[in-house]
Amino acid sequence: MKKSKSLTKYEQIQLLRLMHDLLKSGFTLQEGLTFLQKLYHHHHLKESITIMLRTLSKGYPLHQAFAKAHFQADIVAKMALCEAHGDLEGSLNLIRQQLSSEYKRMQELHRLLQYPLLLLLLLVALMIILKYVLFPKLTSVDKTYGKTFVYEMIMTFPQFLLVISIGLLLIMVVIYRYWNKLSPLNKERFYLKWPFLNQWCRYHRTCYFCEAFGQLLALGLETQRILEVLQRPGQVSWIQEVSHSLEIALSQGQSVGNSVQNFPFFFEGLGYFIKEGEMKGKLADELFMYRHELWKAWLRQLERWLQWVQPVIFLVIGLMIVGMYAAILLPMYHLY
Repeated sequence: MKKSKSLTKYEQIQLLRLMHDLLKSGFTLQEGLTFLQKLYHHHHLKESITIMLRTLSKGYPLHQAFAKAHFQADIVAKMALCEAHGDLEGSLNLIRQQLSSEYKRMQELHRLLQYPLLLLLLLVALMIILKYVLFPKLTSVDKTYGKTFVYEMIMTFPQFLLVISIGLLLIMVVIYRYWNKLSPLNKERFYLKWPFLNQWCRYHRTCYFCEAFGQLLALGLETQRILEVLQRPGQVSWIQEVSHSLEIALSQGQSVGNSVQNFPFFFEGLGYFIKEGEMKGKLADELFMYRHELWKAWLRQLERWLQWVQPVIFLVIGLMIVGMYAAILLPMYHLY
C-alpha cells in the first residue's frame, strides 16, 4: 500500500469533526468514511480515508485504522481507550474537542514566538551579509577596521555557527542512542532531570492519567478492569507500565492512591485526590476536577515563562544590533 502523507493537526481535527457529525446524523462508520472519500475526491485526505476503510474492512479496530492513516500517537491511544466502552460518537467528539484546545494553545504559542524567531533569522542573515559583502570593502579603505571586538565576532560567526551546529548534532545522536536503550518508565525519569522538561512531564503525565482513569471510571468499570484496559496494545508505553505496576500493587493489597505516589512523574496531590474520591464515591469527578486545575496551573506557568523569555530574546537581539552598528560606525569616525 502506498504510504499516505502525514496529516496536519488541523486536518485531523476536521476529519474527527466530520466523522462525529456523520455518525450523529445516522450514518454508520463505513458509510460516513465512504461519504468523506467522495467529498475529498481531489484532496490528499482521500488517501488517508481510503486506508481507514481498507483497515476496517479487514476487521481491525478503529484505533488501528487511525494509526495506519497517520493520526498522531496520542489520538490513537485515546481512541483505543474510548473503544473499551463503545460510545464511538461521544469518543470522537471528546477527542476532537481536546485536539482543538491543544491546537489553539499551539497557535497562541506560535504567535508569541514567531516575531523573536524572525528577528533572530534576520540577524543571522545580516551578519552573513556584513561578513561577505560590506566588511571586505570597508577593510580595504581602513586597515585598522578589524581592531573592534564586534568586527572579529562577525567575521568568525559562520565558523562559530558551524561548530555549534555540529556539536548539537553530535549531542542529539548520543542522546538518541542512549534514549533507545531506556525503558518507558526510565524515559519519564530522564525528563525529570531537566529544568523545563520536569515540570512539563509532571503536568502532562498527571493530567493524562487522570483523564484516562477518570473516563473509564465514569463508564462504570472497576479498578481492576481499568488497569487491564490501560495495558492493551495501542496505549502509550509509559501508561502500560504504570498500569502493570499498579495491578501488581493492587494484588498485594495496596491501594491505587498509595501506589501512584511511587512514580516521581506524578504530582503528590494525585494520590490524595484518589484517596479522597474513593472515600466519597466520586473518584471520576475528583480526577476530572484535579486534571482541570492542573492544566490551568500549567498554562499559567507557561505564560510566566514566556513573559521572561521574550524580553530576554529582544534584549539580546537589540544588543547585537547595536554592536553591529558600532562595528560599522566607530572605526569610520576613529572613536575606538
